[in-house]
Amino acid sequence: GTGMPRPPGLLDRLVVNAAQGAGWEAGGPTRAPALRTPFEFSYSDDWLRLKISSTGIYTLTYSDLLGAGVDPSAIDPATLRLFSSGPLQQPDLVDDGGSFEEDFHLNETAIIYNGSNSGEFLPGESIVFYALGARGWTNAVDPSAAEHEYYEHYYDRENVYWLTWGGSFGDAPERMAPRDVSPAGSPPDVAVDRYTERIHREENNLYDPKYTDDRWYWRSLGVGTTTFSDNFTLTASTGAGRVRSLIYGPYNSFYTNHAAYYLNNVELGSFDWITTTYYFLPDTLDVAVSNLVNDVNTLRVTKGSNDKMYIMWHDIFYERYLAASGGRLDFFGPAAQGRAGYTMTGFPSGALWLLDVTDWRSPVLLEGWEQDGGTVEFEDARGGAATHYAAAVSSVLMKPRIEIAGRNPGDLESLRDEASSPHMVIIH
Repeated sequence: GTGMPRPPGLLDRLVVNAAQGAGWEAGGPTRAPALRTPFEFSYSDDWLRLKISSTGIYTLTYSDLLGAGVDPSAIDPATLRLFSSGPLQQPDLVDDGGSFEEDFHLNETAIIYNGSNSGEFLPGESIVFYALGARGWTNAVDPSAAEHEYYEHYYDRENVYWLTWGGSFGDAPERMAPRDVSPAGSPPDVAVDRYTERIHREENNLYDPKYTDDRWYWRSLGVGTTTFSDNFTLTASTGAGRVRSLIYGPYNSFYTNHAAYYLNNVELGSFDWITTTYYFLPDTLDVAVSNLVNDVNTLRVTKGSNDKMYIMWHDIFYERYLAASGGRLDFFGPAAQGRAGYTMTGFPSGALWLLDVTDWRSPVLLEGWEQDGGTVEFEDARGGAATHYAAAVSSVLMKPRIEIAGRNPGDLESLRDEASSPHMVIIH
């Protein structure tokens, strides 16, 4: 060694006798600690952690805040800000980046304040925002992703957003910009009354962090088990669609293993595996289908009694009318140039929120749409890429689970890099 003292770091956290460990020969060059530029938590003393169960349009009301122990009258709505790091887990490797990197910052997300902006959060007022859950379709996060890509957080069932107010940020809070989508009166370039709906079917029953991409198996079909089936109900406009499934051949099985897929008793494809190494062998079923039914459908896998295989998940893509389900609708418009006219149906009575959520950080409030009963019509210009829309009536806006700063010291150690931090309490 050089005789110079080693700065506190990994040894102090992981080795019981860190002083003794400091004398060990280093395995490589050490990295000097760097000072991060001021982080978002450094600019405000007031933070709410919002736990998001699933993707969609959310609201947080005066009553929600009051019931959770926050004094809404102490909040100036003009200073409200919402932040998130996105719905994906931290990377497995330090070299892949993450919140431990000095240049990492949260993303501010545009919100709507549904109130008077009188200088305090008043009864009957609320904020409305769009949030991503811990699992969903990847093109909701990255519009350039393929429509069949699905993400799932490895370690949590809820995504986290952070709400704050006041503070010393130095720039204006993000608010949703409006866009006019009034019907023009003349026929649009394309009339849209249906879209491609996607269903992801998966259960995380068997954990394997080594050989599988998403770390979980749905089913292991071993010797003696010959059939797996899954039923799902569709409201399909036609029988056409697409089925995708990820399956694995057996681990260290030195003979031929065979399996076949069926949709409503029509064979979709078959697979054969001969494993000569100590690894699982993945295969993907990806096939167009024409026999989906507007009712209960059955996807079935069969194999020989001595064969082995593993089922990860399957996806169903099908054409569905733009009909709300439970007062909500989430869809992508067609990717082309020109003006599209959309007709949505099935909405119950009540105020409707319609958003362009193509960029989840900067949703756009769509205004000027026309409603007749449960039918809503609007027109929007297309720039050659698919636009992502979300719609919901006020009565079905989702509510986050709130964790609030300020009551029991020690519940959360620190939000900040500095030694001083707000006291924290978790309220469930």
